[in-house]
Amino acid sequence: MPGGTNGADDSDPPLRVLRRIAYSTVDEVKKGERLTGDRGLDLEPSVYLVPRAVENGDVQMHAEHLSVLSNAPNNQPRWHVDASQFPHKGIVRQLGETKFSFTQQVHACLTLADEADVDAFAAAVLAALPDVSEVKMADVRAYARQKYDTGDGEWPAFIDGGDHKHQKDWRKWLMKA
Repeated sequence: MPGGTNGADDSDPPLRVLRRIAYSTVDEVKKGERLTGDRGLDLEPSVYLVPRAVENGDVQMHAEHLSVLSNAPNNQPRWHVDASQFPHKGIVRQLGETKFSFTQQVHACLTLADEADVDAFAAAVLAALPDVSEVKMADVRAYARQKYDTGDGEWPAFIDGGDHKHQKDWRKWLMKA
């Protein structure tokens, strides 16, 4: 599906945001990455098709991905892995659930068929951990602060909008930059 919005196309690697990287078994990956659990099997794990041409696209991806949190993020670094070699049946573009148009538009899901595919996907995540990419939280915060300070429409709306606790937590986090 070439083209798309924000310049993403099928040649852009699918980047999987990881919740953590301290895994030692496939079952830990499945549980920690929410591939299994109360909601059953996740047969459509999320990825982002971030165009290579977007400067600091990985930092933007993490900053905007964090907007799905109800509380402001902690200071842990953020991680992602290139999932282009992970087993899957295909990539389906799906509008993301973040508060930002870029990550909404470059969001996609890998298609898995069954529990064996989920196991294979989790095993691929585990095998890829030595090559994980790390984004420092200071860089994420600096990106968000710069967008907020320059009046980028989405960041002021996100930080200043919403419920009071959300505003307070995120503004406090943002102003530490």
